[in-house]
Amino acid sequence: MNYVVSNLQMREAEQCCAKSHVSLEQLMINAGIVCAERISQIALQAKNIVILCGSGNNGGDGMVIAGILGKTRDDVRVIFANGMPKSDCAKSNAHFLFEQKNVAYTDYISDNSCISWLENAGCVIDCIYGTGFHGSLPELIARLISAANNSPIRVAVDVPSGVNSDSGEYDERCFAPTHTLVLGAMKAGLLKPDCNDILGEITLLDIGLPECCYEDNHLAKLADESFRRPFGERRRNSHKGSFGRLLNIAGSRRYTGAAAMSTNAVLRSGVGLCTLAAPKCVVQSLSSAIFETTFLPLPETEDGFVAENAAEYLELDKTTAISIGCGLGCSENTRRLTEFVIRNASCPIILDADGINLISGHRHVLRGRAAPTILTPHG
Repeated sequence: MNYVVSNLQMREAEQCCAKSHVSLEQLMINAGIVCAERISQIALQAKNIVILCGSGNNGGDGMVIAGILGKTRDDVRVIFANGMPKSDCAKSNAHFLFEQKNVAYTDYISDNSCISWLENAGCVIDCIYGTGFHGSLPELIARLISAANNSPIRVAVDVPSGVNSDSGEYDERCFAPTHTLVLGAMKAGLLKPDCNDILGEITLLDIGLPECCYEDNHLAKLADESFRRPFGERRRNSHKGSFGRLLNIAGSRRYTGAAAMSTNAVLRSGVGLCTLAAPKCVVQSLSSAIFETTFLPLPETEDGFVAENAAEYLELDKTTAISIGCGLGCSENTRRLTEFVIRNASCPIILDADGINLISGHRHVLRGRAAPTILTPHG
């Protein structure tokens, strides 16, 4: 099961784990192991791997990664971007690096050769800030990252340096990964649209945090199959009528595609029988393109919207669910049709797109609904 968490929620999950399951030091070792395994695959052909380590736990992850990679390679180098790691957890795992004789390391602040290391790197691994970044990058670190961003393979461990993993805001000079290895749980800020575009290929890695450590944290958000109500197991002795009938009231001459896409979505959801109720012009356009649905042509106006008497053609008592609104268009006729369905249908309704627009000034019609009503506004 995967989770989406804030930085605070992630820290609480880790502390919960440390109290009764796995120590923070072991979690760091676990993170280093799974990251090293993935990096070995990503950078299999790369020459010269440079790991940028910060002074916190993300830097500790980098030291563990360096030590593990150094067991099988002699071209691994570590740059301490802003001094040696200072956290207790990182200090306790520093031996992974310092006992590995194949790995060279240096301090960026005092060693001018760091930039030349990066200029010749086939792969750069970013472990400077992780979830600890906010604000803007210090100028000195920004110059280091600028050189790192010229490498053909760039791997961010957990969060690219320069990205705020809570808000999704980022410094434009941030590390620009080709791959991001997210540790334990997805960080909420990384899902923000602009931020998500700069992460490269994303891999979520299991570092050994038991699920109960997330479940004890009541604010953690689920981000996997548990958000969906799974389809029930289908018996062999069944038929299409056993799996529900959905009436999709959608489309107009201007928005034929909306009727097609919503109907295809209905069919993919697992419904047994689907009927598309749409203006005649929409039915004529789609009848040769969508084979698994039946059609209910509705009377139409000259401009291709449903006509005033369209409601008379609906058989609401013969359906187990209704979707209404996709591409229906906004007119007095479509408003009346939508209100008619809301008031008279005793089954669940999905009210989408124009359906919501049409009742936005008449929300009182929803108050009498006894059956479930789901609103899916445009994102």
